[in-house]
Amino acid sequence: MIAEINNKISSSGTNLSDRLEDQLTSDVFGAIRYLPIDIGILPLLNHCHSCDIEKIFEFLSKSKNTVYHFWPKSLVYGEIDLIIEFYNQENTHTEGILGIEVKYNSPISSDQEIPKDVHQRDEEIVIHQLWRYMKLLKQRYPLAPKGLIFLTNDMKLSKYHINKANILDKGHSCVIGLSISWSKVHQAIYKEKIKNHSFPFNLIIADIEILLKHKQLDSYIPLTIPKIPSIGYKFTKKKVTFIYIIPNIEDIEYVFMIKTIKYKYLLKYKKITFFFKKT
Repeated sequence: MIAEINNKISSSGTNLSDRLEDQLTSDVFGAIRYLPIDIGILPLLNHCHSCDIEKIFEFLSKSKNTVYHFWPKSLVYGEIDLIIEFYNQENTHTEGILGIEVKYNSPISSDQEIPKDVHQRDEEIVIHQLWRYMKLLKQRYPLAPKGLIFLTNDMKLSKYHINKANILDKGHSCVIGLSISWSKVHQAIYKEKIKNHSFPFNLIIADIEILLKHKQLDSYIPLTIPKIPSIGYKFTKKKVTFIYIIPNIEDIEYVFMIKTIKYKYLLKYKKITFFFKKT
């Protein structure tokens, strides 16, 4: 809906195939904006990679309210996918800013090589997409702490371009670069899902998690076995026996099945039987 009302998708839907990235941004972050900070955007930040992420957590700890701006336009620096403004309880002070650029299957729109002597580069030649967005955030929010998240399918690619933008910028914009992949987003959302938050937040989180699985943007959740004496499990060639004491078996079964499918030595067997029972 947000993508359509921002003219990213035509009313007839004729350009939908070309706008899947915008639709995904709309679906995921359009839902997250209805969640409280601590169960919405904060879990995603917990899965981001950054050397200075503590500064982001610092202004988030003071924030009570948010305003989401989808595809804000700039004639000079282009159109970033999302800017989130964080405010105090009274909405009288901006605690911090997060810019988010989202990629699904497409590459970065404009790249730029790092010059051999970065100190002598022309300050006016700003081509790299993330570097442009760093300058955009600095111009619009000169006094507020700020970060730029680059969300892609590939965590290594996200780190590469964030690092390149930082080198090109030489730290002049004071924008903290953060990297995250879609699989990390899914992990963050899944962890919130199994906490069984109150209505309607539980439904919003569940819908996001289902969407990411439907788009095949999910990732296996590592199986965590608590250190208590009533746990028993063993692997054989064609069978996994798993004895668990926690009553909520459905969550454990989901995590365990996804985890075991990732084991390469199990892929050669056509069928794997799972046994679960309480003790």
